[in-house]
Amino acid sequence: DEQMQVKPKAKEWMTLFVAELGVAPQQLVLERSIGQMTYLAASPAHDAVLVSTARNELLLIEFVSDNEDRPSPQRDPIAKAESSLRLDTRVLDRSEWEDGISDPCWSRDGEWVSYCRKDSKHGSSVMLLHLQTDSKTIVADSSFCNTAPSFDPDGKYLSFFSARTFAPP
Repeated sequence: DEQMQVKPKAKEWMTLFVAELGVAPQQLVLERSIGQMTYLAASPAHDAVLVSTARNELLLIEFVSDNEDRPSPQRDPIAKAESSLRLDTRVLDRSEWEDGISDPCWSRDGEWVSYCRKDSKHGSSVMLLHLQTDSKTIVADSSFCNTAPSFDPDGKYLSFFSARTFAPP
């Protein structure tokens, strides 16, 4: 009788490197499998990242102290380095189409997120999402190929590229 060898499952993790001298980096394991990351954008205002995945999801991953609430740009944007951290993962949006979520970006205050969501065969919508309320607004619909949304430095304007072909019948 030969014994079957069971290979351990691979785990996905994120490593947080803290910019303080003398503090060791922490390896944090995700609560669930997220698949292949296609894009990552760090928040300018608190300990969080936006991740788009090959599963066509947009995720918010926040670094949270075990003894505290979720980080807030208004309250305490930096997780405490000396405490134990965990990752909170939240699905913000998903698309049914291949390469369905792309180009996520943050507003300067960390309260708003913009990204492109493929909603049709030929185009993608520019989305604006308020993180606190989860309200989504379609800034530009998928009639055209919209890409690369970006907030201006003051956070008052959102710009994006749009490839538009007009071919009347």
